Amino acid sequence: MSKRIIPNLQFNINGDGEPDYSAIGENEIVQDIVYSQTVYGIREAIKRKAKYAKIVEINSTGQYLTVDKQDFESALNKSISYYEKFEDYETCAEIVKLKNEL
Repeated sequence: MSKRIIPNLQFNINGDGEPDYSAIGENEIVQDIVYSQTVYGIREAIKRKAKYAKIVEINSTGQYLTVDKQDFESALNKSISYYEKFEDYETCAEIVKLKNEL
């Protein structure tokens, strides 16, 4: 299996110098990337027995949007809800199998 390449997403910077993550909720393309990478990232983290999953890189900075191990189940549940909206039950089934590995 080839190594996963973590996507880099560009976010606008707020006045306080922090990335504006509202694009995740407002942009369907960004949502699709984040949800799909959440599943891939958690799968990879489970295999590596990692304490967190890297989801996407932020603005080519070497900093990542991550999910802590204790939040894997919640993140996967949200991913299932996302894919159910599109009736992508095959992906939902894959996520349920992943949840069973937790």
